[in-house]
Amino acid sequence: MRVFLFIFFAFSLSTTNRPSGCDTRRKRPTRFYHGLFRSPRRLNLQLCCSPKTPARDTLDVWPALPLNVLGYMGGRFCYEEPVFLPRLPLGTDGIIAALAQSNRVCSVHLWGLTGWQLEEILAPMQVPFRWITVMQLYSYDETLPVIPDSFLGGSAPHLQYFKLSGIPFPGAPKLLLAATRLVNLRLWDIPHSGYISPEEMVALFSVLSSLESLSLGFQSPQSRPDREIGCPPPPSTRSIMPVLDFFCLQRGYRIFRGPRDPHRCP
Repeated sequence: MRVFLFIFFAFSLSTTNRPSGCDTRRKRPTRFYHGLFRSPRRLNLQLCCSPKTPARDTLDVWPALPLNVLGYMGGRFCYEEPVFLPRLPLGTDGIIAALAQSNRVCSVHLWGLTGWQLEEILAPMQVPFRWITVMQLYSYDETLPVIPDSFLGGSAPHLQYFKLSGIPFPGAPKLLLAATRLVNLRLWDIPHSGYISPEEMVALFSVLSSLESLSLGFQSPQSRPDREIGCPPPPSTRSIMPVLDFFCLQRGYRIFRGPRDPHRCP
């Protein structure tokens, strides 16, 4: 069964000081395990669901712990990987079953997504995910659906990490306006169908005072619709980003790192 417990508190049992509730025959502290499930938030326990997890059959076996959905979906790792290489994309049944528990999902990290996989997993993600803090989706497929504005119910106030690579989502600024706790934002290899205007990004940055890392990348200069009329003047307003310590901008094959003033982003 590919469901794993993430336990972030360390417990140790000394062989010379074994608690009375320990089953010495099986070397398993029975009271210890009962205590784990009685205090899931105190121990920060999570159930980890991968693409190979039979979630429809196993989720009911465990207590209603927070869900961590992650795994490699079998698609391309990067754009440089040849298209003709043989790949075996995995099914999405287990992932969809886990995502259906929207009130329990706290983290989603899926990479190597194909177009049809992305379309299937987006379907159950059009409702609010109340406790989600991490959203990372990576795809290097040639044809991908555009993420709709109703993604995550249109609001995700507890998000701390939001990363998309190769996936168009023009409504990202609207979703992230309520994510005032966001510390890491990465929108990388944005295709032309996912174009976001500078004005929208500036308005977003003005509310992301906790942002520490920012990466923006475009697949090609064609992502800018007004390229024929030259570079527009800089915006009259500036966003103060007091804790930003990493900034990276990709334009086609050119990557710029900075900024020159780490506390301001025009």
